[in-house]
Amino acid sequence: MTQTDKDNSCTIVCWGLAGLGGLGVLIIAMQGVWFIVALILGLAFAAWFGLLLQKKICGVFSAPWEGQSIGELTGIEKLSPQRKRELGLEDEAPAPAPAPKSTAPAPAPAPSARAEAAPKPAETTSKTGADKAPPTAGMSDSPGKKPEALEKPRGGGADDLKKIKGVGPKLEKLLNSLGFYHYDQIANWTADEIAWVDANLEGFRGRVTRDDWVSQAKTLAAGGETEFSKRQ
Repeated sequence: MTQTDKDNSCTIVCWGLAGLGGLGVLIIAMQGVWFIVALILGLAFAAWFGLLLQKKICGVFSAPWEGQSIGELTGIEKLSPQRKRELGLEDEAPAPAPAPKSTAPAPAPAPSARAEAAPKPAETTSKTGADKAPPTAGMSDSPGKKPEALEKPRGGGADDLKKIKGVGPKLEKLLNSLGFYHYDQIANWTADEIAWVDANLEGFRGRVTRDDWVSQAKTLAAGGETEFSKRQ
């Protein structure tokens, strides 16, 4: 049972009691006054007593002059949905149905076993002596020309390039990775080759020209000592 049905039942009971009270006043008043006067007194008492009971028991007080008729107050007259909306007595609207959950897109199909098993293209390996030199990918746009490089030092041991001024352990390692291990390699660099090395020494660009490596390397390749190597 909704709250409105409960209120209507309570209202009917209250006005039923009020009607009985009004009838009692009518009977009593008829013994001393005219019937018309007694009827007016009975109706007045019934209206007052009904409103009082409705307010005290049902918690509702709506006089006819506030928008409701006696039939609506007593619950005898059935209220239409539009009338309920006008009086603010409309039942609570049902809760809206939950929105349907969005369906997640199906996962992409896993790659087939045949695709996974497809062999990678074999890397072509040239057997020429030039391809044995360390790779120089990304250096084709460098200025000048790359000097001749070695895959590994001759005779099983590299020269101590740190005897050249400006070459430390880190720079020596970088020069070895480019294929430069010996003094005579550096001593024979041309201007174009110096420009290439200067441009490709990451973090040390311009060091070949600034510290004159070629002159120092010529002295060291001939078995001599430079002022820098003497201090080491």
